[in-house]
Amino acid sequence: EDNFDLLRENGAEIVPFSPLTDAAIPPNLDALYLGGGYPELYADALSRNTTMSAGIRALAESGKAVYAECGGMIYLGRALTTLDGQSYTMAGVLPMEFEMTPRLVHFGYVNVEFIEDCLLGNKGTEVRGHSFHCSRVLPGALMPAAYRLKYSLSGRDELEGYQFKNVLASYVHLHFRGNPTIAASLVRAALRARTLEVQ
Repeated sequence: EDNFDLLRENGAEIVPFSPLTDAAIPPNLDALYLGGGYPELYADALSRNTTMSAGIRALAESGKAVYAECGGMIYLGRALTTLDGQSYTMAGVLPMEFEMTPRLVHFGYVNVEFIEDCLLGNKGTEVRGHSFHCSRVLPGALMPAAYRLKYSLSGRDELEGYQFKNVLASYVHLHFRGNPTIAASLVRAALRARTLEVQ
């Protein structure tokens, strides 16, 4: 909620909706922010809501800014395989597939450095976040990384923060207040796309 508050302070109007219960995204959006959640618990319902996923694909294809974290990133992928081996079609915005894992892949606080310009800021921007997920990206998805991550607990470094056209997606939940330029950058990206029309 703090991220939403900071976006509002930078002039954004937050328009909530549910990929589970709504048939379509709200009209006249300038950008899309898909936060975390547990898509594995609702994979069947998400997969069956084809009008919602089609609307999200259309918005992404229009060139408008799309930012997704963790569960939101999984939903933007092509498919999610749950622990029982069932595969569910997701929104199909990102050329990625995901599978659930029986144990945590990453947990804890993360230092994030942008190694490329992206929706949330310029190369060199730093911000803190948190990672908590029991899933992984399946091999075969080759997309440029915008982030260099350093995990506080393990000390592990990795490249992440996937960029695909106008989409930025990551497992990391960023705390925008840790670097308020993040929210300002996302609002600017939304304003730049205001004149674009979803076909």
